[in-house]
Amino acid sequence: YEVCEDMGYLIYMEEGEEWAVGFWDLKRLETLEDMLGVDDFDVPIQRRVVDNNTKLISVIAEKSMVVLRHARGNFEGIYPRPLVLRTVRNLIVNGEWGKAFDVCKRMKVDLNFLCDYRWREFLEGGENFVEQVGKKTDNLNLFISMLQDVDFARTKYLDPDEEPPATSDTDQAEQLEFFNNKTNRICAHLKTIMLENVKKYLLPLLSTYAKSSPPLLSKALELIKSQTSDLNSAYAQDAFKYLAFLAKYTTIYTTALGMYDFDLAKAVGRNSQMDPKVYLKELKGLVDMEPAKARYTVDVKLERWESAVRNLKECGEVEECLKMIEEKDLIGLGLEIFEAGEERKKIMGTLARKMVKEGKAEAAISVYLSVGDYDGAVSTARTYGDWKTVVTYFKEIVQ
Repeated sequence: YEVCEDMGYLIYMEEGEEWAVGFWDLKRLETLEDMLGVDDFDVPIQRRVVDNNTKLISVIAEKSMVVLRHARGNFEGIYPRPLVLRTVRNLIVNGEWGKAFDVCKRMKVDLNFLCDYRWREFLEGGENFVEQVGKKTDNLNLFISMLQDVDFARTKYLDPDEEPPATSDTDQAEQLEFFNNKTNRICAHLKTIMLENVKKYLLPLLSTYAKSSPPLLSKALELIKSQTSDLNSAYAQDAFKYLAFLAKYTTIYTTALGMYDFDLAKAVGRNSQMDPKVYLKELKGLVDMEPAKARYTVDVKLERWESAVRNLKECGEVEECLKMIEEKDLIGLGLEIFEAGEERKKIMGTLARKMVKEGKAEAAISVYLSVGDYDGAVSTARTYGDWKTVVTYFKEIVQ
């Protein structure tokens, strides 16, 4: 056996039917009473199964390594999970984010562990995290891409030897809220930090936008455009290609269309796998239209019906606008943009007919009367046997 004070473990070799390297936490061992038998030790023991007749030679704490000698005489260095995870925990506590990241990456520990173990400290030390890990921006990209709304520190990498800190109901609620929305919280936090140096952190920033739920691709495209006056430059093209790696290029293209920025959409298409014959023809057609008509065409393509109605009204095509309001059941929007006139009366008629279909005849009659449509009111009243209304308003029709 060997006592590794740096890691806080008594490390020993278990012999028997199954040989294993065992790890006993020193703090827990200190609480045991003398003269207890092994079977009486109520201590959680972490183990790493090894070949029979293996000998424990040495522990190299700074490398999280245990050196073994097998029965055949050959030596082997292993990296047991308890040592690796305790190394990462110690580095996190000391704020050595870069080293902790390197250990996780090298030892295949999920990178979520970096922000999960001490999540409050992670948020407080976000600047140091970005500075240390971001010496290679690819490392930040990798970390952001791995984010999941799961607490790895208390599930997959739970340390049975570590006493959970005492927390109040408020702290527990705050923790639950954080992990339910962890990805968005961390992306937003890192984004705020990296926006101070966009040139250096452009690609990680794009990662935060693409990783957010839902993805903020329009913000990502706006960021790219804000950093260059030439969308055909190598800098812009590299950014578009990286964004296309993070999200479907067709989605990015339609996002650019939805921004009504056809130059941007063309640049996205140029750096994707889209057929130029398709997107260039579409973009040329949009550019040749009146702006409001082009926006309406894009809205219809993307099925953004409310925006389509507004742009159709701006085009002056009132009848088509009213037709779309009825077809897409956008009566509330119609009443908002047509505050008076014959158009509003027609929309109220549409509302009344809808109420009739829903069996709300009395409400429908009131709607007809509110805009002076006595024909509609009387017709509805007659159908549903409201003869008082028929008699009251019939004279308005015959006048």
